[in-house]
Amino acid sequence: ENALLGKPIHLHGDGSTPLDFTYIKDIAHGFVLATFHENAENETFNITTGEGKTLKDFAEELQKYFPDLEIAYKPIDVFRPKRGSLSIEKARKLIGYEPQYNLEKGVKEYVEFLKDKPLL
Repeated sequence: ENALLGKPIHLHGDGSTPLDFTYIKDIAHGFVLATFHENAENETFNITTGEGKTLKDFAEELQKYFPDLEIAYKPIDVFRPKRGSLSIEKARKLIGYEPQYNLEKGVKEYVEFLKDKPLL
């Protein structure tokens, strides 16, 4: 949303912290599988992409759609938890979960969605 509004994106540190960016459609599909699949009863699943990408990767992907996007760096917040990706092997095996969106495809679809929406 900052990119649409012409505001900078703020990254902590050098932006190299990996996160498991998961597109909402993959989450919704995973929740449906985890709710209704016969193998899901009394089980817990990680519903993510299973792949870590950095905040800098995310910002650079946004720059493809917003070439003037400014990336601003802030000091590392020592209280911010370190994250990475989660294993989705159990969800793949037991309920057939397979994410359909990587970072690039998810950003593209979300940017296209937001371009037609008024921002508050």
